[in-house]
Amino acid sequence: MHIRHGAGIVQGMREMTFDGNQRQYYCIRLLASHGEVMLPIDSMEENEIRTDIVEEDFIRQVMNLTPEILANDYKVRQANIRRQLTSGTPSEIVQALRDLCWRERYRPLTSADSELKLKALRLVKEELALKLQIDIEEAAKRLNDIIADAMISHQQVADASQNLN
Repeated sequence: MHIRHGAGIVQGMREMTFDGNQRQYYCIRLLASHGEVMLPIDSMEENEIRTDIVEEDFIRQVMNLTPEILANDYKVRQANIRRQLTSGTPSEIVQALRDLCWRERYRPLTSADSELKLKALRLVKEELALKLQIDIEEAAKRLNDIIADAMISHQQVADASQNLN
């Protein structure tokens, strides 16, 4: 899993010379785009690449946690979501997705919020597809089912708490 490029499989390493400097690169086949990215090993940050760790149950657990109410100020909200999506931490990415899905139930997302939601969806479904060794479409279907179930559950809790007031 690469924090910017998404899910992929390390195909090997390659040495290349550029401007007289010889460097080693990871060659990663990207899952969704069917492209390849080469990342210089010597300049990668510690958390820039990690193994796939997202299980379907993990996604379900995080999606079923109480959603955070996102800031009304779009700059603050979007900065926080971007931070979560670039953290490389699966729980942060799924939380961002959950919170954007919950917000969307109550108010339309801005175009930037919608793009962030699409990015979160892409990251989670690619990793799910990689972990379960299924195609992207099947992963998207499973993820959409998890999201729908979680949003129904959150709505029931919200409705019940309103009825108590």
